[in-house]
Amino acid sequence: MLLPLSVMLHTFPRDGAATASLARTWVRWAVGGLVLLGTSSAQAAPACRGTGCEIVTAIGLDRSPSGRYDATTLCGAAQRFLADLWRSRQPNAVEIVIFATGTKNAPEPIVVVPWTRIERGRGGFAPDAARRSERAAIDAVGKRCLAMQMGDASPIAEMVRKVHMDAVARAKSLSRDGVNLATPILLIASDGHETADKGVIAIQLGKKTKPPVAVDVSQLDVEWCGLAETTEQVLPHLQDGLRAIFTGRNIQFAASCAR
Repeated sequence: MLLPLSVMLHTFPRDGAATASLARTWVRWAVGGLVLLGTSSAQAAPACRGTGCEIVTAIGLDRSPSGRYDATTLCGAAQRFLADLWRSRQPNAVEIVIFATGTKNAPEPIVVVPWTRIERGRGGFAPDAARRSERAAIDAVGKRCLAMQMGDASPIAEMVRKVHMDAVARAKSLSRDGVNLATPILLIASDGHETADKGVIAIQLGKKTKPPVAVDVSQLDVEWCGLAETTEQVLPHLQDGLRAIFTGRNIQFAASCAR
């Protein structure tokens, strides 16, 4: 069963001054992960604000054995986040994808729920029926997520890069179609203990090292929850290592994915 509605993620702030103009991003695959080569800004209209927008959101779930979350908890948190986003922002539609971390032998992130579009019901004379249809669509995302199996490692940085790349590409595609988009949102549910990216690991251990390849999230909102939900000793430089994955300041960290 999925978590009850009392399980709630740290609420996203409403859209700020970020724009929906997203960077053109070139990437290449290298041993161990996705490497960002460069970005080129593209001019676009300001992001849609308030209600009635469409929102692109990409979620990354950490299947690490070091976290206290199991598949039910992680998928319940993702479903609750989606329901809370739907209720608080009242978008016309949400486009959502869910990834999970890879394994020791296959570090590439896996797709748990492929891109799915949830549209606001056109209730007319039957608004209750429209709301039931919306809830059913959100529930279906959560149930599909439950097929996820837990993993044996935490290649978190690689998952973050993939989540970022897919969100940017999806938003660019919708923008070209003239969709009125709000600022895209990334949600990462993880205890933050990286096991694959050597640069991130070194920073988390307080060692001087070459910075890891970072992704530009200056035009996205990023929420990272679950840092305290771990069976490992919390590293003193844990967040420093995680922040090194990003450029941009639209990032919020939360100790738990529930409140």
